[in-house]
Amino acid sequence: MIYDYFEIPKVSRQGLSGLCDRFTNEIGEYYKATEIYFDASRSMIRHEEIINKK
Repeated sequence: MIYDYFEIPKVSRQGLSGLCDRFTNEIGEYYKATEIYFDASRSMIRHEEIINKK
């Protein structure tokens, strides 16, 4: 999805930065930054809810 949406050639690393997923990527034709941040807090909250139900 990231490759198609942002039209970047390659993601070289993925990691967490606080509550965000951080992707380090090569510069694409249209997306000129080398990092993309996504808010991962909802996913983390949902994961915790699932774990706590068990």
